[in-house]
Amino acid sequence: MIKNLQKFRLVTQLLFLALTILSVKLFKPLPVKLTIFSISFLVGTYYCGWICSFGSLQSFIRSFGKKYIKKNIVIPEKLNNILLYFRYITLFFSLGYFITLLDGRKTFLGLIAGKTFSYTFIFIMISLLILSLFIDRPFCKYLCPEGARYGAIGSSRLFTITRNSNTCINCSLCDKNCPMSVKISNVDSVSSPHCISCGECIVKCPKQGTLSLKLRNFKDPKSLIFFTIGLYFLYRTTIFVLNRFGGM
Repeated sequence: MIKNLQKFRLVTQLLFLALTILSVKLFKPLPVKLTIFSISFLVGTYYCGWICSFGSLQSFIRSFGKKYIKKNIVIPEKLNNILLYFRYITLFFSLGYFITLLDGRKTFLGLIAGKTFSYTFIFIMISLLILSLFIDRPFCKYLCPEGARYGAIGSSRLFTITRNSNTCINCSLCDKNCPMSVKISNVDSVSSPHCISCGECIVKCPKQGTLSLKLRNFKDPKSLIFFTIGLYFLYRTTIFVLNRFGGM
């Protein structure tokens, strides 16, 4: 069932990438945003793992790199843990020129919409895509302000990846195959805002049933803290979207 779900995810990614490239808009912004928020409240940041065209493009390029180039850029764990939170700086300072310059997703979508950008913006976007040959989703992990926003909202998710410690063989394949560098092998349930609900960890786990999607553990203090933070961001972002798009 999980492998069939991954096939469905691939089809979904290709569909939304095609719709983006063809500049097809099926719905108005308000219902789209509210739908994303609602599903994020249930299963987390699925938008980044399933729908975002720039995220999908990075994933496809990474798959090509793994198959044909077979070279990886390994970032030391301590440095990676610091870089993971840089995207929250891009979220709270998204209007700054330097941060906007690094927003490859916005440049990508702008070019498709017919907007013009300086060579510097285009160079950085292309550099991020080339980097995707050697690193899983570099823009998503370290720079994306939208990913940071949806990640914060997704922290309120009711259902999350849960690990059965009794059947886990501690092979760490879940950690190695997570495109967002989320540590899964040492937790009972995933509460990280970086999880994009892609399901790669479940697919790669050699012990069937060890990793599954279940109701989050509200008795865990850490989980409860992330849930509360997620609810706060969900509320604030929903109010902002209603004020911005409510009259459209």
